[in-house]
Amino acid sequence: MNQFKQHSKKEQPGSSGGSFATHMRKAMEFTSHRPSKNAVFLSITLCILGIIYIMNAYKAEKKAIEINKLTVENKELRAEYLLLKSKMMYYSSQGNLARKLQERGIKEAMNPPTKITKKTEE
Repeated sequence: MNQFKQHSKKEQPGSSGGSFATHMRKAMEFTSHRPSKNAVFLSITLCILGIIYIMNAYKAEKKAIEINKLTVENKELRAEYLLLKSKMMYYSSQGNLARKLQERGIKEAMNPPTKITKKTEE
């Protein structure tokens, strides 16, 4: 018939033998209240990286606002340029100039100008 095997109590290889209180005391010693040097270095590094991240986000937002302002200014200047260019083309046309000069009493010459040449002796 089937029977349970009786095992003798032997110390297991990983056990140090002791009470629960002993194990808890050793665990408390292992995790002391003093943080290790690596944890301090890690926390300082993370703080510095966080500050750099915040500064980068702030500068990127500032640049985006500046780009928007310059885009609006560029559109305004382009519109002003086109307006001034069209006015210049209108006022510099021959018909418009003749009308303006006629108001001042200057008439357009109907005869072409004559060329004056100097005779040279050879």
